[in-house]
Amino acid sequence: MQSFSSFVSTVLLFHAVCLCHMTSSQGSQCGAGGSINFSPVISCGSGSCCSGNVTKQEFEDLKKRVDDIEKKMGTPDKCNCNCKDQRGQNEANPGSSCQEIHMSGVNESGVYWINPDPAIYKPVQVYCEMAFNGGGWLRVYNMMAKPAVPASATEMYNSLIRNDAVRVVLPNETTQAVHTTGVRLELYREVVYGWAKSSSSIVSNYGSYTKASGLKGECYLDGYCGNGVVIATMKSNVTGSSRAYSAPPNPTYPHVGIGWGGVQIVWGYDKNPSPNGRWADWLDTKCCLAAATADIKNAGMNWRYSILIR
Repeated sequence: MQSFSSFVSTVLLFHAVCLCHMTSSQGSQCGAGGSINFSPVISCGSGSCCSGNVTKQEFEDLKKRVDDIEKKMGTPDKCNCNCKDQRGQNEANPGSSCQEIHMSGVNESGVYWINPDPAIYKPVQVYCEMAFNGGGWLRVYNMMAKPAVPASATEMYNSLIRNDAVRVVLPNETTQAVHTTGVRLELYREVVYGWAKSSSSIVSNYGSYTKASGLKGECYLDGYCGNGVVIATMKSNVTGSSRAYSAPPNPTYPHVGIGWGGVQIVWGYDKNPSPNGRWADWLDTKCCLAAATADIKNAGMNWRYSILIR
């Protein structure tokens, strides 16, 4: 008679690897000499189960034991084979990035475990944005709305020119640095400098760019490039236009964040106010007033800035 501990071990094993209801046909994909991969993160699609860990016969024997238990005690909760409740949920099974976690089937924004540097196994918790623009974004900076005064601009400037260890960056906090230290930025390709109307809203107004060679060395993400230095050619989703954007030439004026021309700030603080204020949210129409839409004015003191990478 099967012992209770053996029963528990069997069921937990099957549930842990999302194989409790895998069919025998999936096992047969491996052929007579093949095997089933019982890795905690398994892709159960066609042809993906063969990796040399558990033989086909061992799989069949284990499945029969679970089938027998189900007949006696009822069917346990079904586990679907995309393992979305596995990747990134704990330190023992981190994703390589928020994007990989999203691709495994996770669609809910929140705190997850990733291993940011493949060369060093040192998992950390981060905040993954899964609802914005296809999902899989790592948030590395957040700033809640501040009063439109020079002191606030100075605070933002000081936080943007400093990098610190990657960590959870919540959507309702104000960070004192860009948290990319420890992240292999050369493995990331996309960056978004965004604005959201509240801590509970996803980014709606933003500028973004993609760099095929990776984000290592990019301004703000990997150190400050210097006053007046071009960051990249970015596209504003508010106007649809693309142009070269720079770090402001004179942050003590104050102009802080990202701007163009001589200077219009599109993300950050502009001493020259538009009818919608001194904080900007990517209305890059003409120089040189703050590139602010009515959205930022109507949001009051609930809006936020975020930097997302993927």
